[in-house]
Amino acid sequence: MAGRRMVIPPVDRHGVVPGSRLEYADQRLPRRIGRYTDDEREVRPLGYYNGPADGPCLPPEQTGEDRMARWGRQRHLFDVLYTSGQQRYGDNDEPTPVELRMVLTCVRCGVVMRVQGQADSDEDSGVHEVTQLDPAPLQAGPLVAQQVRADRTWAHEVDATWAVYRDGTLAGSLTSSRGPRGRRFVSGRLYADGQDVEGPSAMAVLRKLAATASAASA
Repeated sequence: MAGRRMVIPPVDRHGVVPGSRLEYADQRLPRRIGRYTDDEREVRPLGYYNGPADGPCLPPEQTGEDRMARWGRQRHLFDVLYTSGQQRYGDNDEPTPVELRMVLTCVRCGVVMRVQGQADSDEDSGVHEVTQLDPAPLQAGPLVAQQVRADRTWAHEVDATWAVYRDGTLAGSLTSSRGPRGRRFVSGRLYADGQDVEGPSAMAVLRKLAATASAASA
């Protein structure tokens, strides 16, 4: 699985990331601005860096190489998505600052940096959240599961969510949690089937879902 590349959020032919059941779970997606008003702006790709993919994503002081040798070798490979608000005007006909949100995801090491701020204003935009996802997707049969959320709990454990894809289409999800007796488990479902499946790990549940998917298509 180590050679598998991160499954990035899908983009339709208009360059828009479509809303899905995992819109608020996927930490790689900036939430829409003005969702409950007349201004619903879609998430759009801003760009990406598709440079050399060899070597780990390490800070320069850890590489032991000279500056020019490091350049381009230890850089993150970012997929960048953004959303911004609509230009509005106040009572004095002065334009108000436009709010923006942007997420940079390194498809190589899984670091996610969320940025928010105001465009064309004196206030600086800044990183307000950094998350570490597992960039390597899991695979079982026709299904691929990409980790899209990882939240640290008070017990230093990780509650995670995976998006399950089949043939490049979102087909289900997996979620880890803790039971009433403290036992940690993973539950998952395929949207077409609607039945919840549980297991001790994400891989175990994905295998069960893959068996169900294969049986349904046989």
